[in-house]
Amino acid sequence: MPPDSEQRLIDLEVRTAFQERTLAELDDQLRWAVEQLQGLQREVARLQDRLEDAPDPRAPSGGIGYDGGEGAQPSSPPKGQP
Repeated sequence: MPPDSEQRLIDLEVRTAFQERTLAELDDQLRWAVEQLQGLQREVARLQDRLEDAPDPRAPSGGIGYDGGEGAQPSSPPKGQP
């Protein structure tokens, strides 16, 4: 094998080894990212379930200052009070 061909083969082997290592590292990072994404998706689903089960804060609660009308807002304090 001529010297140029031998050096070229060595260069290709080095390049291939580097690409294999880089690909393995990227695969590890992608797997980690997928795990993180799946965990976040589970957390969002859990929070959505909690939100759906929570009482509507806009619903009448019978609390002080609520007049119970359609779309009513809490009433203003009496004059002379903050």
